[in-house]
Amino acid sequence: MRTLFIGDVHGCSSELDALLKACGWSPADRVVLVGDL
Repeated sequence: MRTLFIGDVHGCSSELDALLKACGWSPADRVVLVGDL
């Protein structure tokens, strides 16, 4: 399992989806949202 730290989402769900796809995210990974949401 990997832990991915992502900051400053600011309601940009399509950009978040693109970032997770670029990282090769899988359901086994943990995503931690940090910074401004």
